[in-house]
This record gives sequence, structure tokens and C-alpha cells, in this order.
Amino acid sequence: MPRNETRNEKRRAGHHGLIGTRTVRSVAGATLIAGLGVPFTSALASNATYQTFLTSTCATATGALITRCAEGSGTANVSGDSESSLNPSQPLSSQASSLAQARDKSLEASEKMDDLRSNKDGATNIGTFSFLANGRRSIFDRTRETTDAERGISGDSTAFEIGMDYRTTTRTVFGGFIDYQKTSSTFDADVAVGTPFTPQTNAGSIDSNMSGVTFFLSHNFNDRAYVEGSLGYRFGDYEFSRNAVFQESTRTQAQRDVLAVGNTDGTQLMASVGFGFEINKNALTLSPRFRTTYTRSKLDDYTEADKNNNGLEMNVSIDDSQSLTTNLGLGLSVAISTPAAVLVPQFRVEWAHEFKDDPQEVTTSFVLDTDNTEYKLTGDKPDRDYYNIGISFVGVFAQGWMAFFDYERVAGYKDLDRKQFTLGARLEF
Repeated sequence: MPRNETRNEKRRAGHHGLIGTRTVRSVAGATLIAGLGVPFTSALASNATYQTFLTSTCATATGALITRCAEGSGTANVSGDSESSLNPSQPLSSQASSLAQARDKSLEASEKMDDLRSNKDGATNIGTFSFLANGRRSIFDRTRETTDAERGISGDSTAFEIGMDYRTTTRTVFGGFIDYQKTSSTFDADVAVGTPFTPQTNAGSIDSNMSGVTFFLSHNFNDRAYVEGSLGYRFGDYEFSRNAVFQESTRTQAQRDVLAVGNTDGTQLMASVGFGFEINKNALTLSPRFRTTYTRSKLDDYTEADKNNNGLEMNVSIDDSQSLTTNLGLGLSVAISTPAAVLVPQFRVEWAHEFKDDPQEVTTSFVLDTDNTEYKLTGDKPDRDYYNIGISFVGVFAQGWMAFFDYERVAGYKDLDRKQFTLGARLEF
């Protein structure tokens, strides 16, 4: 039976209380039941729970994993103080990043519709169709305490988008865009606590390449009220690397650096609907708005390869994740007429509330353990409330040209600092 089917059957059996179908071992007075969430820390050196798991696999180990077990000198302490370095918590961050990317596409679609509404009354001689193109750059950094389940991570992403929209009337626009996004992120290095060992420069990385399509529709009921919606689907590949240290329990041999890498595919689904109205006072526009967004992220199971042949490669299964957010915001813009163009600086602030995104769960097992004993990791609880703050500038020029720049920052989200910059143009004809 394929490994994925076996793992899924074990999960389903656990959900129905059929403990007899799951691997259960008693080691050094502790009971390890495959599939149960276990507490751990992400960066501290010693981790008794992971040590129990590692020791429990030794009875059915094969290949190089037997050698690692033998270095434990037959004791319950196989890996000295390096358990949390070996703890495969890196994939816990994957779904949070994937869901954030999908939510961003909802926000980007809303921003594009905001730009179109800047010219809803025909400030220039517009056409029926328009072509749009833009580039986006994001920088993020998420710090973690040593007692948190997930590791600290930082990185950046670059995205390019091209699209078309069709203006059925001066009040209704339908459009879509395709995009490509490359994201690279690196985990913070392990913290060497306990009997000293030398952590690697970083604890690994996640790189992804995603492509997709997003459709959007905006309709103004009158000069004030509007409704908008967007729907998107994206797919791509992920590359994981896990840099860890194996320190044998006697501490008489040199430490072993672990480099475990794996590749998998993933998909993202996004659907959003929103509405708002505009209060105009001369050139000034105040726009209260509301948007709700549903996103779903799925990553396929994958198997690591240990590039240093230490026998510590793992099977990894990442549970699907879903998110349901509401965004309540306020926009402020002013139209400035000049001989060359209409300039529209805009400011917005949104309060976002998360209803559905639960802590991430990842199930792992050693490839070289014939019993496939599972070790399940549960991530940190996500923040339920945070803010999106953005500033943009739109220029509406003659001959149907429009250019825009946008800067956005996430505020109020625990331990997360993220900035986004977007530069683009649209030509209506």
C-alpha cells in the first residue's frame, strides 16, 4: 500500500479512536503514541519528547539510522543535547506563508479595483478595454521566542502580474490577471544551549515558485455605493531544506551536520467579496469598506533526502489549511488636477480578523524506520487580529494611461514585520 494511503488510514483510525491501528511504544518509562500532538520548543538544545521519539525508532531502524542509534551507546539519550536542532519543525511555517500569499491576491484585486474607481466618472477619455502590468516586492521577518513551537523566519518575494479588464459601462468593470511569484525564506539558526555544539548558519529554508490566475468584478450602484468580488487559483512547487546538528550522546565524536531536502507541489484557492461606499466632498473622497476572504492551501506529502547520508531523512505530511478573514477599513483619497494628469494620492487602513486559521499540524516519520512511527508537530496559534496600512499614488493621464505605486505594511501582528511595494501601469483603449 502506498505510504500516503497508509498515513491517511492511520489518521482516520485515530480520529475514530482505534488506537490499535497506530504505532504505540513504551520507551524509558514514557509512552509515545503516533499521531498525538506533542509539546516542544523550536530552538532550545534539549528536548525530552523528541528524544523519546528518536529512541523509540531504534528498534526498527535500518541503514544509517542504525549507526546513529548505536552512537547512543545503548542509552535512552541517543542524541545528546541536539534534539531540538533535529526536531523537524520547519514545515510548520509553510502553510502560514501560503495562506498569506493567497490573501494578498485578494487585496491586490481590491487595490486594482480602487484604482479603476479613481477614473469611474471618465476623468480622461477612456476605452472599453485596458491592459495592466505591475511588479511587487515583499520583505518579511518573523521572530520567535525559544519557547515557541515554530522557528523564526525571514525572507522576501518578487511577483509579476499582467492582466486585462473590460469596462462594460463607466460603472462596471470585469477583469483578470495572471501572476508569477518567487518566495525565498530562511530559518533562524538554532540556539546552542546545554552541552555545547555548533549550530549551522541557519536552520534551513523554504523556496517556492507559484503561478496562477485571479478574476475580479467591480460595480458601482450609483455615485457612492459599490460591490466587488474576486476569485483566484494558484499552483506551484516548494523546496524545503532542514539544516540540523546530530550530537551523539557520549560527545566523544565530532558532531554531524544534517542537510535534509525535499520537494513538493502545492495549490492555493482564494475567494473574496466586499462592498463600500464613497463620501465625496469636492476633491476629497472618504470610503468606508468591508471585505471577507476565504483561502485554502494544500501541500502534497514529500520525502526528504539526506544529502550528508546521516540516515535522519523524514517523510513529511502537512495538513491542509484554511483561513476566513474579514477586513473592515477606511480609505481616504484626494483628486488633484494638473495640466498633465489627475493625481490621486490614497491612504487606507484595515482591521483584519481571522476566524478559521487553526495552528498548523505536520506529521513526520523516519524514512529508515520500518515501523513508520509518527511524530506529530503542532504550531503556534495565529494572531486573530492585525492591521493592513497602505499608501498609494495613482496618476490618470491622457490617452488612457494610468500609473500607480503602492506601499503596504502589516501592523499589530505578533512578531511579524512585513512590507510590500508595488509599481505598475494600465493602458485603456
